[in-house]
Amino acid sequence: MDNRYNLDRNHEIYQLREKGLSYGVIGKQFGISRERIRQIYLREVRRIKSEQEHAKAVETSGRYTFYDALLEIGTPETMATRIYRCLTRSGIQQEMFDNHSSLDKYSDDYLLLIRNFGASSLIFARKANEIYKLRMGI
Repeated sequence: MDNRYNLDRNHEIYQLREKGLSYGVIGKQFGISRERIRQIYLREVRRIKSEQEHAKAVETSGRYTFYDALLEIGTPETMATRIYRCLTRSGIQQEMFDNHSSLDKYSDDYLLLIRNFGASSLIFARKANEIYKLRMGI
């Protein structure tokens, strides 16, 4: 199935649920179980919340963010969100933002100790770091 179809379907499921339709009714409409509809709906709620948080951060700061750099290098949106959240949870993102700095001061070993931050996250983060430094003039 086309990924664009899934995104459209997921958003449609979200909208139907927001209109008050039950998981069962929506499931019958799409030919999938109530539980799967519930999972899709909750994932879409998290995605929308994440987009709103990012938009708010950009709006209040007016600055290019590390998340923007991740998306610019072609990181899949779900992975970009995970990397950004890992860095935020560990305090690195805030430090980068406050001190106008980059990931350069953190070793690969240190970054890999962050929960849910694996080797693929590290590869994308290091590539995005180069773009981030260019855009921020670091």
